[in-house]
Amino acid sequence: MGDASPDALIGCIIRGRYRILEPLASGGMAQVYRAEQRPSGPMVAVKVHQGSEQSPERDPSVQRFVAEAATLAKLHEPHTVRVLDYGQHTPGLCFIVMELIEGRTLSEILQQEGALDAQRALRIAIQIARALREAHAIGVIHRDLKPSNIIMTQRGHERDFVKVVDFGLSKDLNQPLDLTATGTFYGAPPYISPEQVSGTDQDQRLDIYSLGIILYQMFSGRVPFDYPKALDTLMAHMEKPVPPLTIHGQPAPELLSALVLRCLAKTPDGRWPSMQHLLPELERALQDLQPAPDPADTDSQQTLVMTATRDAVRAAGHAAADTQDTRVMTALEQRALAEHPAPARRPAPAQPAARASWKWLALLAGCALLWALWRLFSSG
Repeated sequence: MGDASPDALIGCIIRGRYRILEPLASGGMAQVYRAEQRPSGPMVAVKVHQGSEQSPERDPSVQRFVAEAATLAKLHEPHTVRVLDYGQHTPGLCFIVMELIEGRTLSEILQQEGALDAQRALRIAIQIARALREAHAIGVIHRDLKPSNIIMTQRGHERDFVKVVDFGLSKDLNQPLDLTATGTFYGAPPYISPEQVSGTDQDQRLDIYSLGIILYQMFSGRVPFDYPKALDTLMAHMEKPVPPLTIHGQPAPELLSALVLRCLAKTPDGRWPSMQHLLPELERALQDLQPAPDPADTDSQQTLVMTATRDAVRAAGHAAADTQDTRVMTALEQRALAEHPAPARRPAPAQPAARASWKWLALLAGCALLWALWRLFSSG
């Protein structure tokens, strides 16, 4: 895509409504273009693949491309790239229309910034795990998870909103036929699982291994295995122990190190059973890294909890009587207070006795004045 020759697809209109504007990226199997959705729709990304024009139905590359489109169309998780349309433009020329994601790949971020803050790395990993959890739930494994297939974009105030892309090497475990040709190597050597290297049985746990490599890289700024020769890197995944995890040159906390090492177990049985099991561990690790709340702010925290409780009850639109509403509110408040106990308070200092005496004298004087006025008017 970087040559000076004009691209034949520039200006072409796909399916009568997607006008190709400019190239965005190129891979071994397909090209991605920026396109305009006509007549006045949003910008989109169009991924195209040119297969055999004579017998596209028997071309394995076309079959894989169509399978990728069908796979993505099933996924609706916000952290997975969204497919809008797909089909065949001309014999052998297939296309997938996707949402256009403006941002940087995680690979670019790591190259530019190096190791990431541990909390930021965990937030990114949690979003990746959510995307893959949905894919795994319908029997789809990615098989090519790496930083260049993770795009970070801005959404609202969130600067690191994750989009997992490129399911071109994915495998549907519900289909007996693997469209990847037998004996064909696939995946990026630094992120590939041992079972992909050996060609043994593969399931969703290979994506857990690849996510573990990405976590290791985000924490330390480097991948655990990367040698000049790809074969050496592949064999290291199978044979060499994972180097100790460090963060900014210091040994990583035991919790993070144990989490990553379990993802990187050499055998699938040594890893987390699924993304469904890994995800809460990532969330717990993130919670443990967050600073504890300041005890001085406990009062304001309680106020926020009580306010949120009342707002939630009102928003629920209860039609109960006032006494029932009061019972509901009391129960919710008690639970909120149990979850957010207030610190012990010092007892209020006792009022001086003299101040209390003056209050009683003033009260008696007022009563006497009222009694005198009543007698005066009564006698008249």
